[in-house]
Amino acid sequence: MEKRLQKLEIMVMHHDEIIERLSNELHKQQNENRLLQEKLEILDAKIKSIKLSNIASETEETSPPHY
Repeated sequence: MEKRLQKLEIMVMHHDEIIERLSNELHKQQNENRLLQEKLEILDAKIKSIKLSNIASETEETSPPHY
């Protein structure tokens, strides 16, 4: 019985370590996702500002004379 209890305690200890490592990795990934989301929002704003600039859209442009 004592051996069995000891084995279970060791398993719990290993599981705790694994859970801690997984929690740390999840935290890192959440931070990375947040940073990537911020960068994506910045790029999205830049693209929208380019569209709103004085560049003519495809429908507004006239074809070159040789077409």
